[in-house]
Amino acid sequence: MHGAGAPRSWPSSSRRLHNAAMIKLARAMEFRVVAEQVERQEDFDWLREVGVDYVQGFAIGQPFVMAPRFPKAAGSDTLSAQVQAHAG
Repeated sequence: MHGAGAPRSWPSSSRRLHNAAMIKLARAMEFRVVAEQVERQEDFDWLREVGVDYVQGFAIGQPFVMAPRFPKAAGSDTLSAQVQAHAG
């Protein structure tokens, strides 16, 4: 489920009714539900209440840079060069 790019889109009552129906359908089909763009604690609480499995957004934490998966290519400082070196 996507936050539709609009801040504060989760709390509107019509949006919540729509999302609750989608979650119920996903549950009936034995799907896992991921909610994106969850920016406020009240949205997180509501999504937990209606049974969302996974949540992504600023309500959980700020984005961070992960360490690169590939070791540095000799003489290279860019990730794309590192990936190309391993793609061989």
